[in-house]
Amino acid sequence: MNINTYTFNETLEICKGYLASNKPHMIFTPNPEVIVKANEDSAFMKILNDGDLVIPDGIGVVLASKLYKTKIKERVTGYDLSLALLDYIKDTDFTVYFFGAAAKVAERAKASMEAKFNGLKVVGCHDGIDFKNKSQEVIDDINTKKPDMVFVGLGMVNQETWIHENAKQLDTKLLIGFGGVLDHFAGDIKRAPVIYQKLGLEWLYRRITLKRKGRQKALNKFIVEVFKERFGRNKS
Repeated sequence: MNINTYTFNETLEICKGYLASNKPHMIFTPNPEVIVKANEDSAFMKILNDGDLVIPDGIGVVLASKLYKTKIKERVTGYDLSLALLDYIKDTDFTVYFFGAAAKVAERAKASMEAKFNGLKVVGCHDGIDFKNKSQEVIDDINTKKPDMVFVGLGMVNQETWIHENAKQLDTKLLIGFGGVLDHFAGDIKRAPVIYQKLGLEWLYRRITLKRKGRQKALNKFIVEVFKERFGRNKS
């Protein structure tokens, strides 16, 4: 997978450049779980590698890169990047659209973020329920409201696939797929305490609080595959 090695600030500046453009750009945020899935699904891998920015959303990705010549400078989470972008566009003419999550979550996320970032303009939102059958409805709504950014939270594979399939027909400049961030925006899920964030242990906090056994299994597989690739099949 082609993961960018930009710092957080460098990534943010690139995104600001996208907002000044006249075409859509795709941003994907893989963590170890996503990479494991992509390693098993070549079509998903191709989608991710087509992204304009593919940022390292997991500390495991950063640490794994240390075993290779090209090292990732720092973790860049979709959550932090999204907040920074919302802060950047407040009190400007730039607008954003929220798409995904369960019923009413996007609406609560809109209210929460507009309260947090005074002057922010969330011009539209749509839940992710039955999104495949409602895709054209969402596309039409986005193109009517013409947001500069669209935040898509449909879960791994679904969000990246939807962005990849529809980017060219959307009247926007930046699309970012970021899993459950709308749930965080809405306050339905609390982010890990700062100490976990600084130590790169948000995955552990989620494992403890949300009982995500599947994610832990994927992380274990990721570690095994990294060492097999680096010291087994590929010794370059």
